[in-house]
Amino acid sequence: MKAKSFSRKKLNRKEKHIVNLATNYLINWTKKELGKYRDEPVVIQVGNHGFLVGNFKIDGKHKDCWVTESLDSSFQHSFISKANAILYCMCEVTKRYDAAKELLDLDSKIGKLENDILQYQHIMAKSKDPIKTKVILNRYFDARYQYKAFNDILKKTLKSAKYSKFGNQTI
Repeated sequence: MKAKSFSRKKLNRKEKHIVNLATNYLINWTKKELGKYRDEPVVIQVGNHGFLVGNFKIDGKHKDCWVTESLDSSFQHSFISKANAILYCMCEVTKRYDAAKELLDLDSKIGKLENDILQYQHIMAKSKDPIKTKVILNRYFDARYQYKAFNDILKKTLKSAKYSKFGNQTI
């Protein structure tokens, strides 16, 4: 990255060298400062729909899809909410792998059940067969019951995370 002069005056060799030194210093300082947070559970907002948490990058595709990716691109997960994605990354950074796995499992089960509920509603609206409608209705109520149970567990997990210590921070 080179500095651009907005005046018509050309920089001499000594001035170019000083500008290059200053630019390199700023680049190295920025990398060093951001490197301090690789192993810390600090949430840094990047743009309108992105976050950095430790060595994870979170990208918001839309309001119901948040993708977490390790900076070395070794793995990737998607979540239905921003809070779930951020908490998952914080648990991974602080080496709370069991809590992170539980959160990932809850989120994926809730996402699957949401899709199932929508599908059952669609099938029931179009179905003219009363037997098929009753079968789908039973599946629909079962999915709603499971959704409520998993969603309650997830809410408790998110609520209790407020009081958890992550390094020197509480969320």
